[in-house]
Amino acid sequence: MEFYASCPEGFESALADELKRLGLSHVRRLKGRATFEGELEEGYRACLRSRLASRVFVVLGRFEAQDADELYDGVYDIAWETIIRPGATIAITARGVTEQLRNTRFSALRAKDALCDRLAETTGRRADVDAADPDVHLLLSLRQRRASISLDLSGDPLFKRLPPAATRAGEGVHVLRPDYAALVLAQIGWTALCERELTADDYENEALPTLIDASCAGGGLLLEAVNILTDRAPGAARKHWGFEGWQLHDADLWERLRAE
Repeated sequence: MEFYASCPEGFESALADELKRLGLSHVRRLKGRATFEGELEEGYRACLRSRLASRVFVVLGRFEAQDADELYDGVYDIAWETIIRPGATIAITARGVTEQLRNTRFSALRAKDALCDRLAETTGRRADVDAADPDVHLLLSLRQRRASISLDLSGDPLFKRLPPAATRAGEGVHVLRPDYAALVLAQIGWTALCERELTADDYENEALPTLIDASCAGGGLLLEAVNILTDRAPGAARKHWGFEGWQLHDADLWERLRAE
């Protein structure tokens, strides 16, 4: 399978390094993302353990899409009946343009029509659209004459792992967003220090990882530092995931990874 993890611009190198540390293969750094390959387990591992990724996607298909008709045909040819769980709601977001496809809302609508028509013909039921809270969120990317469509495995962005009020400006103490805190900690060497295996001499000499936060930015750096030190998977407490509407979702495999 082909996956990619999206991130804010400037995170790419640190994200690629993180994915490699997680044991993922064929990691490649691109603008605003890092790609990797593997089986379902590797996609789950990135969702569960990445501190720097905003979202994790699995690529479902690539095809020619010079105009609306080619876009429709390319989306229709994907076997959606084997991808989307029966009864799951969908939403499609489009990014990018081609020479003839200049309106992203129209491109997303055309892709939605093709998907729903395919499901209607193969299963007898069209998928319901829920733009606000879909079970399956799909991303259509257009560039030059090509298109790709991917499924968002994350659901909500992965950096949303604190109570909303904690990171919302103007509501009491503002805590640094967890992925920004994780980037700072990775760049100053905290992550590598915490991953080092401690020896008996380290404990005897009290040579343990120690962090002093001189900025006092609402405790965000210290909170993320504690989670890294204790090896707490950042996605372990999340209740909802985008892959739950995917027919390939393996609940037993996911629970085994969470139990680690």
